[in-house]
Amino acid sequence: SEHGPVLNMGKTKAIAIRIPGYDRPNLGYQWWKMANARNFDEFESAVKMMQIPFFNIMYADKAGNIFYMFNGLVPKRSSGDWDYWTKTVKGGKSADIWTSVHSYNDLPKLKNPKSGWLQNTNDPPWSSTVPFEIDRKKFPAYMSPVYMDFRTQSSVEMFADDPSITFEELIDYKHSTYLEMADRMLDDLFKAIDAHGTELSRKAKAILEKWDRKTDASSVGAVLFFQWAQSMNPYNQSMYTVKWDENNPRTTPDGLADPRKAVEKLDAVAGELKKKAGTLAIPWGLALRARGNGQDLPGNGADGSVGAYRISWPQQDKDGRFKILGGDSWVGVIEFAEKIKAKVLLSYGNSTQEKHKHNYDQLKLYSEKKLRDAYFYPEDVEKHAVRKETTSSGKF
Repeated sequence: SEHGPVLNMGKTKAIAIRIPGYDRPNLGYQWWKMANARNFDEFESAVKMMQIPFFNIMYADKAGNIFYMFNGLVPKRSSGDWDYWTKTVKGGKSADIWTSVHSYNDLPKLKNPKSGWLQNTNDPPWSSTVPFEIDRKKFPAYMSPVYMDFRTQSSVEMFADDPSITFEELIDYKHSTYLEMADRMLDDLFKAIDAHGTELSRKAKAILEKWDRKTDASSVGAVLFFQWAQSMNPYNQSMYTVKWDENNPRTTPDGLADPRKAVEKLDAVAGELKKKAGTLAIPWGLALRARGNGQDLPGNGADGSVGAYRISWPQQDKDGRFKILGGDSWVGVIEFAEKIKAKVLLSYGNSTQEKHKHNYDQLKLYSEKKLRDAYFYPEDVEKHAVRKETTSSGKF
């Protein structure tokens, strides 16, 4: 169709999709050039190839340069904002059929900001630093949404308030399970319980008052709070008295719009937990499990919706507990010095073959919030080599 390939044809309607990037065959080549860049100019030259359809890009080098780019093949629209283009668009306007994408120069980006740091937690480009240094008003309204969720706020809190971060501190920050939403909501929830609570919700309050507001394996109270938060839907701004405000991005949203409903939800969660587990005082690591290849280990971290920087997506398993489905997959903490220093982790291992020795072989480190050394230099690789293969006539 004029709009692109038709995905589904009904009696009176059809759904078509229009995707940029069909004319960009060198995605892998661009990744390769980015990985082999020796300085910022070479890296930027690779990025300007504009072959990668979408991904935030962040860069750092030994010279002290840092760079963020909201990368992607963003169609040039004639009109409309983010909300308009995230819905199914009616096909009756020829003006809605885009024919080109924005160039490298059009996209939001920031090099060596005043903040001295950059962050990204899959959030829009505007919050790569706080205070915001990329002016969203200079870009089309359809370029990106405007929001800053609890995980992003947690990230900013760690960096903005610490003028000097060591290598070891950065590793600790990466593994932070502190829930930003708990800081924002618990005081209001406690007041709501005092006003509308039952005997059960008051017992829940007693546990939540002692909780460390983390989702570490030993954190008692995290199960109650997480399940309550999910029942309220943290992303739904209608649950808050004060909605998220870009003029106060680090302190909003705040307050419970419906305190009575919040207590009712807590009562329901606590009742179900009491029924299934016999107690409300459950350590997070007993409920959240890191499972794979015969291992069943205590989990830590949580869904980003509640503000944990350490992401562990929970999915209910057959035994009623939560299995970590995804989240932190590859982690790298790198210090660019005379000799590169790096700690890394491939959380679920380097093989999907169940009987392979590298299937889930790093899961224990994940459970313990630890990283391993990266073998970057040839002598380190040689020292830890398991086997060597050579090629002869194109064969190994």
